[in-house]
Parts: sequence; structure tokens; C-alpha cells
Amino acid sequence: MNLNFEGNNLSGNLPPGLGLLSKLQVFIFRNNNLDGKIPLSFENLSSIVKIVGTKNNLHGGVPNIIGKLKRLNFFALGSNHLSGTIPPSLYNLSSLIRFSLPYNQFHGTLPPNIGLTLPNIEFLAVHGNQLSGLIPQTLLNASKINHIYLSPNKFTGKVPTLANMPDLRVLSVQENDLGNDEDDDLSFLYTLSNSSKLESLAINDNNFGGVLPDIYNYQLLNKAQGDDF
Repeated sequence: MNLNFEGNNLSGNLPPGLGLLSKLQVFIFRNNNLDGKIPLSFENLSSIVKIVGTKNNLHGGVPNIIGKLKRLNFFALGSNHLSGTIPPSLYNLSSLIRFSLPYNQFHGTLPPNIGLTLPNIEFLAVHGNQLSGLIPQTLLNASKINHIYLSPNKFTGKVPTLANMPDLRVLSVQENDLGNDEDDDLSFLYTLSNSSKLESLAINDNNFGGVLPDIYNYQLLNKAQGDDF
């Protein structure tokens, strides 16, 4: 069963009764004016695989019960007014392929084991929030990932090695507090030499020091001619 309410002028809260639709697999309600919180009754959506509610006025946090939806592989609630921390149960949802919560008001950190607990992730988008801390080294284990959007946020430290991402197309880490103005701040660029599909790399407005490696100059820039980073 699919429900698609996309692109209307719907307002008010999401009805708690939606949780009674145990056979619902796809629920799309993006581009409306829906507000209120995500109903706790959503934990009964045992068949759901896709939730897309981008560009509404939802507020409050993402309830922990979303992590109980073991079939969910596409979760997108960007451009709302959601806040708080992203629940740990969501990071443990190994079925997730698309994890998209940009342009909200989330704070907190990404868990250090995110690349292990989300082994099937292909699209990670948490830009436009207030996340901080380090970019987890375990992203290296997310070998299927093709899009990483982490900016702008408040991430610090060095960008970890990203050598095991052959399908990576977009890496966006600009407008953070990354780097320590040290010579090896850009060493992660060497590890991108195996990402032959890379199309867009954005590292501007950080604290990176050092020099651009030759592998960046000759392999990455040549693939992205015309892109405005």
C-alpha cells in the first residue's frame, strides 16, 4: 500500500491513525504545510520501507521508535523544523539506504560506529544542522556510499581516510571547523584516488592548512571542470 500526498497545501498534524496502516509501504507527503510532531503510532508501520516528508513544518524530535521500523530503507525529512539529537536507534537501522535530514536544527554528534551500523547506506545528508564533533573514521566501511553531505555544520578535527568508497560521487564538507591549519590536513585527498566516479568535492571555509596534493590537482579537478565549489 502506498500513500502519496506530495505537492499540495495540506496543513495540520500528521494523523495518529496512520499508524493503523500496518500494510503501508511508501508514505510521501513532501512539499506541504504539515506541522506538529511525528506520531508515536508510526512504530506500528511494520511494512514501511519509504518515508519522505521533506519541506513541511514538522517540529519536535525524531522519535526513537523510527528505529524499530526494520524494513525502512529511505528516510527523508529535510527542510522542516526538527530539533534535538538524532536518536541512536536510527543509526542502528541497518536497512537504511538513504538517510536524509538536512536543514533542520539537530545538534549532537555522529556515532563513531556509523559506518558499521549502516552498512548499506548510499546517501547520507545531514547538512544545514548544528552537528559537531569528529567525522567518524568508520565511514570508511560504508563502501556503497555515493553521496556525503555534511555541511554546513560544526564538525571539527581531521577528515578521515575515505579510501574504500569506489562509488563516491559527492563529498561536501565545506563550512565546518575542520582542519587544524597543519601540513597534513589535506592528506585525506590522497585516499580519494580510488573514487573514480567523484564529481563534486567541496572543502571550502574550514581551517585546512598544507598544500593541495598532486593527486587532487590532476585527477579530481580535471573531472569536475565547470563546477563551482
